[in-house]
Amino acid sequence: MRPATAFSLALLAAVACVACVADEREPVGEPNATVRRLAAAGWVSNDTLIRIDPLTGEERVEATVNDLSPDTLADGTVVYQLSEYLPVFAGCEVDEDPAICTQTRLNAFMAEEVELPRWARVQDVRGTLIATFVIGPDGRVRQTGIERSMGDDIDREVLRAVGRMPPWHPGFHDGQPVAVRWRLPVSVGASG
Repeated sequence: MRPATAFSLALLAAVACVACVADEREPVGEPNATVRRLAAAGWVSNDTLIRIDPLTGEERVEATVNDLSPDTLADGTVVYQLSEYLPVFAGCEVDEDPAICTQTRLNAFMAEEVELPRWARVQDVRGTLIATFVIGPDGRVRQTGIERSMGDDIDREVLRAVGRMPPWHPGFHDGQPVAVRWRLPVSVGASG
């Protein structure tokens, strides 16, 4: 066997082994039985919304149908909006309550990483933007975006911070790690 071929086979075996280790990961936290029922029902959710007009106090009740089915991207990746086991922020895998730990550490991470532009601090800009990203089956953050903007400079800074997140423990559905879309409200200027 030629040395190049032996090296290629060893490299392929190492890559296969890394894939095997990723597949051996176990879900973390408690399964969401509602998501299992929703998946069995074709991901269609019938919800009741109660809207209250803040000026008049008038209450309006609306029935709505939501399609929460997973999206399939052009590359064939299936991205879940909801999964049986949600992704868990780095370091929360061993916490007693991974969901609360994830929210706490994610908020702390963003508070530490986001540095508002000087003009936004001087003008005391306040508000909430919504960042979106996908946590892949490998736990890496990708496909970042802004759903609700606060202007290019602030959006860019939040996206920079999101891109610096450490790998997460992936979400799981039907016993397999899956890509999950995450919506992250980010409060700007409220606490400094």
